[in-house]
Amino acid sequence: MANESLLPRLNRRDRFLVRVPPEHAFALAGDPMRFPEFNPLVHVPAGSGRVEHLGNVYYQLFKLGPIRVSTRWETIRVEPSRLAEDPRPSPPWTTVEVGRLPVFGTWISTTRYDAVTAGTLITHDLEYDVPRGLPGRVLDVVLMRPLLSVGFGLLGRRLRRWIEAG
Repeated sequence: MANESLLPRLNRRDRFLVRVPPEHAFALAGDPMRFPEFNPLVHVPAGSGRVEHLGNVYYQLFKLGPIRVSTRWETIRVEPSRLAEDPRPSPPWTTVEVGRLPVFGTWISTTRYDAVTAGTLITHDLEYDVPRGLPGRVLDVVLMRPLLSVGFGLLGRRLRRWIEAG
């Protein structure tokens, strides 16, 4: 693949409200080992640490029929910087993870947890690369945006129900 730093970076934002306190939402959503509970298409190997630990690395194995894609994710930034301490600082909390996806390049996942009257507002930004020029625009419009819209729409609803039920 071409030099990733020269590729256009696109962004998708999803926001949803979960009707639980931030501590509860983050306890579940910040633990990669629990991701398969709301996303049955992924497997996370044992030993994967929590996302609030700077430098934490975990892998996800995406399985759909005969398709198998392994991704590596690393936490590169947390806010506040003391997010992993006990007791945890007051929200808002943000984690930033970089994912290396075969064929699809480098993705940056930023998740923010805000305390609101009704519970927790979770904002997820995903930045991803596409090739430059017309091929990249076509790839984004024909494949990436529809795939992300359906995938994140479904996963967002499942995640919200899972957190609220947990």
